Amino acid sequence: MTIRDIVVAFGVEVDQNSERRAEGSIRGIKNLASKLLGAIGIGFSIAGIAGLAEAAADVEALKSQFTQVFGELESDAQKKLDAIADETGVNANRMKASFTQIASFAKVSGVEQVQALELSDRAMKAVADSSAFYDRSIEEVTESLQSFLKGNFENDAALGLSCTETTRNAAANALYSKSFQDLSEAEKQFTLLQMVEDANKASGALGQAARESDTWTNQLGNLKQGLQDLKAAAGQGFLQPAVKVLKMLVSLTQWATKAIEKATGENGRLTRSFDRFHALVKNCSRRLTE
Repeated sequence: MTIRDIVVAFGVEVDQNSERRAEGSIRGIKNLASKLLGAIGIGFSIAGIAGLAEAAADVEALKSQFTQVFGELESDAQKKLDAIADETGVNANRMKASFTQIASFAKVSGVEQVQALELSDRAMKAVADSSAFYDRSIEEVTESLQSFLKGNFENDAALGLSCTETTRNAAANALYSKSFQDLSEAEKQFTLLQMVEDANKASGALGQAARESDTWTNQLGNLKQGLQDLKAAAGQGFLQPAVKVLKMLVSLTQWATKAIEKATGENGRLTRSFDRFHALVKNCSRRLTE
C-alpha cells in the first residue's frame, strides 16, 4: 500500500509531487535501516571467530609483555616458570601473567633485571603455595603480595603473617645486618619476600601447591587454561583478518552514525519525511471533520 492509497482511503486528494517526495524519503530511510541491520548480521556471524581472535590477541599481548620485561633473560625466565609449573602442578600459563607482573614491578622499583627474575621466581612459588593453602586465586594472592612489597604492610594478614616495625627490622638484620629503613629498595623487597616465605614455612603453606596438584580445583584450573590456550592457537589464523573486519565495522558504524545524524537533523531526510507525513495526517483529519 502506498502513501496515496492511505490518504485516499480518507477521501483526501494528494498531488503526485508530494507523494513522490514523501515516498522517496521513506524509501531512503528503509535502505539505511537495511544497511544497518546487515552490518549487525555480519557482526553476529563472526562472533565465534572473534572469540578465537580475541583469545589469540590476549596471548600475543602477554607474550609481548613477557619479552619486554625479561629482555635477554626471556629464555631463562621461561625455564624458571616451567620449573615452577613442574614443581607445583600448576599450568605455566596460569602463572605467566603474575610472574611477569612481579618482575615488572621490581624493575620499576629499581631492582636490576637479574635480581628481578630471582625475586619473581621466589615470589611465584610463594604465591602458588599461598593460593592453594588459603584457597584463593593466583591473581588475588599476586595482588596481595605486590601490595605488600610496595609497602602496604596492613595487607600482611592476607598473606598469613604479622608485619610490624620490629619484625621488619629483625628480618632486615638477619639478611643484611641493617635496620629496614636503611635498606635499598631491592633489599627491602627481598626482605619482605623472605618474611612471606618464612610465614608460609611456619604455617605449613610451604609446598601446599605441590600437595594439591592432583586435586579437582587445580586440575579444573589447568583445564580451563588449556582450553583458553587451545582457543588462542586456533585463533592465530583469524587474528589479522579479524582485525581488518573490525576496522571495516568501525568505519561502517561511523558512517551510519553520521548518516543518521544527517537524516534526523533540522533539514534531514527523516525530519522532512515526518513533516510531510504529519501534514498529510492533519489534512486527512481536517477533511474527515468537515
